[in-house]
Amino acid sequence: MLLESCIMNINWDKVIQTKYAWAFVALLFVISLISDSGIRYLIKLKWNIHTMKNEIAAIEKQNKELEEKATLTRNNPKLMELYARTKLGMVKPDETVYEIK
Repeated sequence: MLLESCIMNINWDKVIQTKYAWAFVALLFVISLISDSGIRYLIKLKWNIHTMKNEIAAIEKQNKELEEKATLTRNNPKLMELYARTKLGMVKPDETVYEIK
């Protein structure tokens, strides 16, 4: 008897509306997973941002190391001469170059 009175007092229109609302929400969620402009796209963008930040950090580190190397080279005449001789093939005016093949 108590069960019947509980069932009779339920507003079935509201239950049906709630079911349709949840079904609609579930449908929107599925569509957002499937579509290119949904959650997948957002996750892909977040991953790209993460990857690019890592690349930027690596490039900034490399730039810092190159700046330090350039500063050391500019401030050390012996190092500049060594670089000019080995990389650029330069010689002093009073030196003679012998090339052995």
